[in-house]
Amino acid sequence: MRERQVPLGINTAVGAVTVVVCCLAPGGLDAQGRDARLAVLTLGVAVFAATVGDLAAVAVTAGVAFLLFDGFVEGRYGDLVWTGRADVVHVALLYAAGLTGLVLGAAHGSRHRRRGGGPLPVVPGQLRVSGWSAPEQRVRNAAGR
Repeated sequence: MRERQVPLGINTAVGAVTVVVCCLAPGGLDAQGRDARLAVLTLGVAVFAATVGDLAAVAVTAGVAFLLFDGFVEGRYGDLVWTGRADVVHVALLYAAGLTGLVLGAAHGSRHRRRGGGPLPVVPGQLRVSGWSAPEQRVRNAAGR
């Protein structure tokens, strides 16, 4: 297993802020307004997942997203309400968005690495500037190129 670049706590906090911002999207309290807020929340979870690429943080964020949606959009003033199959669909939708975002983010990252878009390799003793090693850069500068 590879080492995390960003700690789980930081990724989870960023996910929580993303979800709160998505829950603040304006919308009426009728059925269409709730569905629109759920769509914004689902999109937010997917974009967060694609950006972060951390499975544990995405799982926590999708769970928090459901609780905030259920408590503040479906319920009133943070009261959690369980409406049966509809809530199961909401949970499944949020986790599916997270999984889709993870897959798309991984696919984009692998395509980016295959094209050579990753960082240039650093060889000890050579500083890479503009794709040229330091000795090559000095030769090019001396030649006036």
